[in-house]
Amino acid sequence: KIPAHTFLGLPNLEWLDLSKNKLDPRGLHPHAFKLCCGPFTPPQNLMRLKRLNLDGNSLTTVPALPASLQELKQQQPPAGPATQQLPWCGQGLSQLLTLEVEGNQLRDRDISPLAFQPLCSLLYLRLDWNRLRTIPRGLLASLQELHLSTNLIQEVTEGALSHIHSLSVLVLSHNWLQEHQLAPRAWIHLPPQEAGDLSYNRLVHMPSFLPRGLRRLMLHPNHIERIPGVSFLGLHASLAELLLDHNQL
Repeated sequence: KIPAHTFLGLPNLEWLDLSKNKLDPRGLHPHAFKLCCGPFTPPQNLMRLKRLNLDGNSLTTVPALPASLQELKQQQPPAGPATQQLPWCGQGLSQLLTLEVEGNQLRDRDISPLAFQPLCSLLYLRLDWNRLRTIPRGLLASLQELHLSTNLIQEVTEGALSHIHSLSVLVLSHNWLQEHQLAPRAWIHLPPQEAGDLSYNRLVHMPSFLPRGLRRLMLHPNHIERIPGVSFLGLHASLAELLLDHNQL
């Protein structure tokens, strides 16, 4: 258990790792990280905290978080309870750069199109091991890495990613994607990418109109039977790594 005053007197603490414990909402006080003393007194406790790791606990809700936070990790353990609220919502985390919320059984309806808007500095988003069927709406244009592995994603619409102007890594591995559910122009307008991961899906044909400038493309363990002639348009000068093993070529 962590009571409200546990971290009082540690104003210079920047990194706190509480992963792989037995914390639940009853054991972690709502003001364990951010203690509000009164209407005219500024929040105390971890005023300079930048990195917080809550992985491997049983938290369905997250306590009040300090506005200084730059990295937040909350991965539920296998068969852990479903999250009852998005851990970043209503927290005022405008300085957050990295957000990892894995294994929280999040569904499409749980993430509002406005859910990410307060995270105006966010660069890295990982939502692996959830129950999403589509790419969440309202993703920030500033994102550089987006990880959505091991969900139930079945389609990528034309406008789902087109507004993300800085995306360099896109991971959609271990989903249910088929080529007819990928909009023809879903990622043609993306900037040059370092890596695109579509491994462990249900693709029969290699996707077309991939991001120009793509350097690494992972398509292993699919059901790919052929590679259309237009598959590598715009990639001739950039593609350095192509994984097509364990297919049906």
